[in-house]
Amino acid sequence: MENIKTTHNSYTVAQVTPLESSSIFTLISYSVLTLGLYIPVWFLLNKKALNNLQSEEKLRGEIFVHTLILASISLIIWFVFRILSLDPTPGIASLQNVTRILDIVVFLTITAQCFKVKRMLNDHFNTHKKFDFKFSDLATFFLQIFYLQHKINKFNAIATSSKQTGN
Repeated sequence: MENIKTTHNSYTVAQVTPLESSSIFTLISYSVLTLGLYIPVWFLLNKKALNNLQSEEKLRGEIFVHTLILASISLIIWFVFRILSLDPTPGIASLQNVTRILDIVVFLTITAQCFKVKRMLNDHFNTHKKFDFKFSDLATFFLQIFYLQHKINKFNAIATSSKQTGN
């Protein structure tokens, strides 16, 4: 939810852009087609809306840019090894270990940020908006952005149905 303040005569109106619903199938497709590079992109695309939630925690965009760069480097090195079919000499083996380390750093960073977003959503929906949304640590760990997007979609569906019924 991006807050844009516009002044009209002597008062200020806050225009709010909500978190957008997205198809989980589409997210999975983008992630598969980009070999996982879409995951940090999802955070970048949703950063403004997530940071506008009523939560003390906020996302920093540069962490996702760095994560995207590390994941890209790892993917490039992996492709080079697959295309060239290099024999495992000591230098090449150590370069392969670098890709493993990069993959671990990317995974841990994305996982930590998923839990941060989970806390942000929990603060916003349950503490400030008084919903009773349950968030699963296990689902956050294993399903990551797909689970978070599912929860956003669920909230949007509830919000839409309550607007239609007038509640």
